[in-house]
Amino acid sequence: MVETVVKWVRPLRQHYFRSEISGMANIPDEPSMLVGNHDGGYVFPDAICLGSFFYDYFGTSGRRLYALMHDFPFRIAPTLTEWLQRCGVLPASPRNGDRVLEAGHHLLVYPGGSYEAFRTFKNRRQLSLGNRTGFIRQALKHRVPITPVVSVGAHETLIVLARGHTLAKVLGLSKLARVDVLPLWLGLPFGVGWGPLPNLPLPSKIKLQVLPPIKIWKELGEASNFEDKAVLRAGANLVRTRMQLVADRLYGERKYPLIG
Repeated sequence: MVETVVKWVRPLRQHYFRSEISGMANIPDEPSMLVGNHDGGYVFPDAICLGSFFYDYFGTSGRRLYALMHDFPFRIAPTLTEWLQRCGVLPASPRNGDRVLEAGHHLLVYPGGSYEAFRTFKNRRQLSLGNRTGFIRQALKHRVPITPVVSVGAHETLIVLARGHTLAKVLGLSKLARVDVLPLWLGLPFGVGWGPLPNLPLPSKIKLQVLPPIKIWKELGEASNFEDKAVLRAGANLVRTRMQLVADRLYGERKYPLIG
């Protein structure tokens, strides 16, 4: 299944997104947590390109990459759930992350979720990782390195005008559907879209860079406690800062939106 999906995605990655990647050799042989900045709304073209690059580089018969995703698609139909799982996509939860790392695989997470994926277009260069720390807790708990993956260009596949975070909060969507945004955007195929309307990504050039792995317990001290909130905040800030430096450079090399 993975080999077939990669075959389908490769032309899209090469010709539609004209995607490039550097630093694949930084992904360690040992299990690791790949952490990316989340861009491009519901379609997550950054993750699609990264997964394709991963299997082109390592092959489909060896190491596996599992990605965590919002659980909504898994509630649509059993056949879709089965297909996603066979592709290595699992509902986002600490338990599923634990299972992947305990089995010795690589885990791909986007801590920023929809909050970061729907930041406004003018703020597209600013990474926040959703100001979340759960991924640091899991990396410390399992003593696995965090391998940051920075992408630029994916946030130009959808022009977000407003995140709609306050409105989503007022409507109680975070409790009802685990959704913390109700965005207003410009894009295909509707021109103007709002809320959960689906979109087709614009053909923006996407560039990714894999950074050297970070062993949080080495950076913050061997005694770092994964239950200590101050430790978790420090770890998240460390990862975000290193990613932001690379994002600034990659965006600085980018001449025009969409074109690259």
